[in-house]
Amino acid sequence: TMVRASDTKKGVPSLINSMSRLCELCDNKEDDGTLCLSWSRLQAEGTAYDGFVVKRTTFATDEIDAALDALDPLYVYDVIQPMGLGTTLARTKVRRCLIGDCGSTYKYLGLRMFSYPWSYNSSTKMLYALNTKLREEALRLDAKAKADFSVTLVNCMDPSEDELKVSWHADSCLEHSSTIGVYQRIIRNEKARKEEEPWRIRLRVRIDAEGPRRGTPEKEECHIPALSVSLESTSLCYWMLNEFNHHHQHAIQAGSAGRRISSTHRVARREGHTANWILSLGRDTIVKPNWKNVARTLDIIEFEWLRQWFIQGAAHASRLASSWRSTIDELAQFWLALEKLEFSRIRALIDATTSCGDDNNQHTSRRSRKAYARVFSRGGLQAYDNAISDIKTRQTKRSLWAQRESDPNFWHAVASTTVKKKRKKTVVFSEDEKPIINDDASLSSIPGRTFLQARGGSFSDILPYNDLETTLCDLETARSIFESLPSPSPQQQQVSSCTTSSSISTTVLDVGGSTTRSMSGESRKRRRKGRKKKERV
Repeated sequence: TMVRASDTKKGVPSLINSMSRLCELCDNKEDDGTLCLSWSRLQAEGTAYDGFVVKRTTFATDEIDAALDALDPLYVYDVIQPMGLGTTLARTKVRRCLIGDCGSTYKYLGLRMFSYPWSYNSSTKMLYALNTKLREEALRLDAKAKADFSVTLVNCMDPSEDELKVSWHADSCLEHSSTIGVYQRIIRNEKARKEEEPWRIRLRVRIDAEGPRRGTPEKEECHIPALSVSLESTSLCYWMLNEFNHHHQHAIQAGSAGRRISSTHRVARREGHTANWILSLGRDTIVKPNWKNVARTLDIIEFEWLRQWFIQGAAHASRLASSWRSTIDELAQFWLALEKLEFSRIRALIDATTSCGDDNNQHTSRRSRKAYARVFSRGGLQAYDNAISDIKTRQTKRSLWAQRESDPNFWHAVASTTVKKKRKKTVVFSEDEKPIINDDASLSSIPGRTFLQARGGSFSDILPYNDLETTLCDLETARSIFESLPSPSPQQQQVSSCTTSSSISTTVLDVGGSTTRSMSGESRKRRRKGRKKKERV
């Protein structure tokens, strides 16, 4: 089979008939041309699958196996939304948990997983030791490998026959060109027969399936047969080195010999996916706010973090409370402060339309004139268009998240099936597994009730605006009025430039959650003048 010469730049070897050696080693071929062979016969070097290495472990595994077994209470099924918000929900066929550096997360198929720290218990500490061993072995295989593994996604898969437990995919949310290391344990059934099928990993070439060029349209069809490598032995390790994950997809085909537990170690992306990153973003935005950044950070905290936490239920929150509760509480405080800043933006846009742009008009309040000049300095009509676009996007996302949180066809119906004694046993969600949402439908815009109830007071006191439909109408009306107003006078523009260049009065949130009011430069000047005048008198 020919491999394209253009693939050289993309990390796939350009070799004529590079698969011929694998064809000679394969045990058989499937109808679609997939080459089937045992891991012990695999020689991928110099082929289109160069970078995939399988080895038997060279270190003691008894303690590691015991640790993987002891973590069973942490393995849970995930509820994912593979096609994005507004599409069908699904429950995974595999139970999982994420373990890694403190504050690390991993997002896949619309769900953000929050990690248990390496120091969580004795079993997770043992996986940290495994993490070190897999990194050292990866560097022996390739001294330049990027193998500073920061998380491991542990998968627990029950046996079945002829089923893809994990469908075709390339691992996402990773640092580019990073290596993936996997340790697998197979718990054999005592009644297992010799002819029972082994677990298999299936591989196929897919140029730019992940990585910096992900999504680049494929101009040529790739005629390289897939591989199906049997993993019949326990205590096996395999690696996908460097850019292998960029240009290949893999799937796990279930075996019938016993349960499989795999610990998949990765170099997870830090930007956008760690607690330190999101907390730093929230603090910086609140201390130095501007309209664009406030709207962006508000959406990230709400849709990428808070709602992702509450959608996974009370049991999930309880298990991870010691590691994540303080972070979630702090993000909730940031969310409230950003909501108030967003409200002040809307208030300024609406106040600006009560001005007619005339300084001599005694019926125009000083606040309105300043708001008018401030809006004009920030783009005028463009400021209205940006706000309307942000509100519409937020309204759409909140509506779709509300559907996801309360989908009656999923959360209150059969979630999955298991096979037991050749009969299907229905499994439904317990109350602890269902999303934490508000009982009052009118408050569906709020991403969870726990942190709001803890603050006390009413929801209306905490949330300045939650009727986004009315807000949109007010903004669109204000825009049409602003369009008919004249440009501000030079005096108004001067006031606006002074206001925007100095520290604009905003609501700032300290670490403890209390709010303080920062004084603008103009306010400080007026206060100093007042003191000097009193001293002269």
